[in-house]
Amino acid sequence: IKFDEDFRAKVYKDSARTKKNPIGIDTIGYGFNLERPEAQAELDHAGINKTVADLRSGKKSLTEAEADLLIRSEVPKFESAAVNFVGEETWNSLPKDKQNVLTNMAFNLGSTRLNQFNDLRSALQAGNYKAAKDAMYDSTWRKQVKSRATRLMDRMAAPDPYAMNPASGYDIRNLFNDMGREDFDVGSAIEDALRRRG
Repeated sequence: IKFDEDFRAKVYKDSARTKKNPIGIDTIGYGFNLERPEAQAELDHAGINKTVADLRSGKKSLTEAEADLLIRSEVPKFESAAVNFVGEETWNSLPKDKQNVLTNMAFNLGSTRLNQFNDLRSALQAGNYKAAKDAMYDSTWRKQVKSRATRLMDRMAAPDPYAMNPASGYDIRNLFNDMGREDFDVGSAIEDALRRRG
C-alpha cells in the first residue's frame, strides 16, 4: 500500500475524481482521506496530535513517521473490509498475497466501492484467479489507478509463490527429515521442487 500510495507530507487532491467530487479529495501521508467523517478520530487513534482542519488548510504537515503510524493503524480496518467482501471461508483459503491485493483494493476504494465488485467476489469464491483478474480489468477503478491496478491484477492472477505441489504420494514431513541428512543438497531440492510444480 505504501508503494502504491507514495508519501506526501502536505495535503493534496487525490486523482480519483468522481461526479460527486470532480476536483478530488483532500489527502495526505500515504493516501489518507482527510474528508472522511472519522478522519480526526483516526489521527487521534494513531497518536498524531494534529487537527484535520490544520492539515487540510496546509498549516500543518505530516512527517513520514506519522504517516507510517497512521497507515499501520488503518490497515487492519481495511483487511477486515476485505474479509467481509469475500467471506471468512474464502478469505482463509486465499494465498497471503491475494489477501494483500484485496486489502490494498479496500484501502484504495473503501468498502462501499469494493463491495460493488460482484464478479471479483464470485471468481474468488470459486478459486478462479484468472476470472478475478478479468473482473478487476473490467472496471472504472482500473482506468482511474492505471499502473496500480496492473500490478494488483498481475499479482491476483499469478500462481501462489509459496504453494508447494509435491509429487503424488510424497509426505511433506519427509522434507524436514531429508534436510537433516549429510548428503542433502539445497540446489537439487529446489530443482526437484520446481520440476514437481511443473
